[in-house]
Amino acid sequence: MAKIEFNIPDGKLSKYVGFLSRNWGYQDEVPDPENEGEKIPNPQSKGDFVKEHIADWIKAVLKARIKYEAEATAGETAIEEEGTLEIT
Repeated sequence: MAKIEFNIPDGKLSKYVGFLSRNWGYQDEVPDPENEGEKIPNPQSKGDFVKEHIADWIKAVLKARIKYEAEATAGETAIEEEGTLEIT
């Protein structure tokens, strides 16, 4: 499987992960599934949270583009199948 990699300058990774995790609503503590009303440290790291959101964003963009192009192709095919439109 192919990979997409990002190169981030030394010393900036923590800062950028912090920005993105706050932007996407990362919580340091989450509800404890075993004790209602209690909180526990988030088992998902900020880095994994950011990676997941980047992947979800890429998937959403690709899905929208695939749908757009499929609809455009279907529209062109329908016009071709219709033949010449004669309007007088």
